[in-house]
Amino acid sequence: MKKLSGVISYVITPYNALGNLDVVKMSIIINELIHDGADAIAILGCAGECSSLTNDEKKLAISLAVDCVKSRVPVVVGICESTPQESTVMAEFAQSQGADVLMISPALNYASDDELIEHYRAISESLIIPIMVYNNPAVTGTDISIELLCKLVEQIPSIVMIKESSSSVEKVDHLIKALNGKANVLCGCNFIAVEALLAGADGWCTVSPSLIGNKAKSIYKLVKNGNKIEAIQLFEKYRLLFEFMVNNGLSSVVKAGLNYFGQAVGEPRKPLGKLSDDKKQN
Repeated sequence: MKKLSGVISYVITPYNALGNLDVVKMSIIINELIHDGADAIAILGCAGECSSLTNDEKKLAISLAVDCVKSRVPVVVGICESTPQESTVMAEFAQSQGADVLMISPALNYASDDELIEHYRAISESLIIPIMVYNNPAVTGTDISIELLCKLVEQIPSIVMIKESSSSVEKVDHLIKALNGKANVLCGCNFIAVEALLAGADGWCTVSPSLIGNKAKSIYKLVKNGNKIEAIQLFEKYRLLFEFMVNNGLSSVVKAGLNYFGQAVGEPRKPLGKLSDDKKQN
């Protein structure tokens, strides 16, 4: 099972003037991210408004991404459906189209550790590609414990990566030690990324390259090459932006930035709101 490392660049979902997925603009964004050093391309994450797209739009995005990337880097597809059955259908489609990794979120309504484990087990049974567990307590309302994450890795062989999006560097550090190389740990919280990488995280899952270009990859390479001071200095130039992105919505901020620079990617779909004029000035 292939484990990802490096900068996993997340793609926003651009819309055209009619409010439909803009396939041309999405291809442009993907190509720019690869040019700026992406070690993998990820679609249908929170930044990609996965919960606001129809199943047909998700399938279109998956097919488009795989076709556009053309095996230059791995393609990660986010699976955020509410039930194991729905998740399995979308996961199988992504696999059939040539996706390399599935980033699967926990069901929002699970009540016990056993139920969460069974959610992932049920989805994994028909898959041959690796799974990245997505722990995002800000969205799901539940912070998956280190103990439970370790159980998932131990009990389901296809789970070989954890995207840890809590804002705790301490948790990232403890998770890395607890897993002891059994699964790669990827930081999904932008404003702690350099601390997480310095603590030993294998990679950084981020939509920020759409706004800062190759600087995200530069930060990663500086850390991995042992240039701690330079990595922190470069990261600090963008820390306020990273905090602003997290606090005001990844998709809303990135789309505002891309629109400002003339990309015309549309506004987020409801219930997400576009960035206010006051915040755009910030």
